[in-house]
Amino acid sequence: MNCKIYLAIIFSDYQELNLKRFIDYLNIKNEMIVINGRFDNARFKKNSCKFSKNVKIKNFSNKYVCLIYLLFLLKKYLFYKKKFIFGNNEGTLCKFLRIFISGKNQIYVDDGFQSVDYDFNKLKENCTIFTMYNIKSPTKINKIQYFPKYKKNRKKTSKKVLFIGNPLVFNNILSKYEFMNIMKILSKKNKVIYYYPHRRENVELSLLPKNFKILKRKTTIQKFIDNYKYNFRLIYAFGFSSSIMEIFYFFKKENLRALDVNDWIDNKGENFHRKKGFKAHYRYLRKQKIDIIKLKKIKNLN
Repeated sequence: MNCKIYLAIIFSDYQELNLKRFIDYLNIKNEMIVINGRFDNARFKKNSCKFSKNVKIKNFSNKYVCLIYLLFLLKKYLFYKKKFIFGNNEGTLCKFLRIFISGKNQIYVDDGFQSVDYDFNKLKENCTIFTMYNIKSPTKINKIQYFPKYKKNRKKTSKKVLFIGNPLVFNNILSKYEFMNIMKILSKKNKVIYYYPHRRENVELSLLPKNFKILKRKTTIQKFIDNYKYNFRLIYAFGFSSSIMEIFYFFKKENLRALDVNDWIDNKGENFHRKKGFKAHYRYLRKQKIDIIKLKKIKNLN
């Protein structure tokens, strides 16, 4: 009865990274079981973080097997004192489970820019959020704000331009035609662009202009840039990409370019709500004084 165990549910490498940060920040030594659900055909499925021995990682590619295992854990530890850690506060499973869990036993780690425009009033009193963003939260919520630790900036800067990929076609945010035209605009401004793909990208890679060189993805974009021996001359990213805000902490912000492509996104279905969230992200970036390039939609681009 007196034993405490942590049950963590995450669905991406970025959530995994922030879970690791949370563990290190609080120096958690209790037993923790991490359910890592990777249900898509992502390129990057390996665990990107090394955890201590008290943390057991269980990877699942099938959501039904994942749910059965979770039910097994809930039954096994029914009478244990438990704390739950979620990586996606708007996920169906998370919203269901938190109905039955007291607020003091709920912890949320960053899932990127979702933290900027999320309504934390939806969460129960006394729950904890672990975030890198400078956001206002209700007084009923316990907020832990952390700052990522990376190496110091390199003294030398290469001539290379880096583009951080985003699965916009995969997520039905942009059509293939619109994605191609945006890449064409950028290709005309730079002789060569090195493209670091998102783990969910597939179709997007086949739509890139010839002067885009696709890099092999082995880890998160944050770790890739941090481990690279030089500074890039420029780094492009879509303004709603969570990575750009984190890179801001260890990279020269004058070399960062956030792309505002809201004009290219239609107002149909889910995109109508997405665009509202994206605008909140752009406002946040402006407060951090990151350069935002608004790409206006051009018809019949050759």
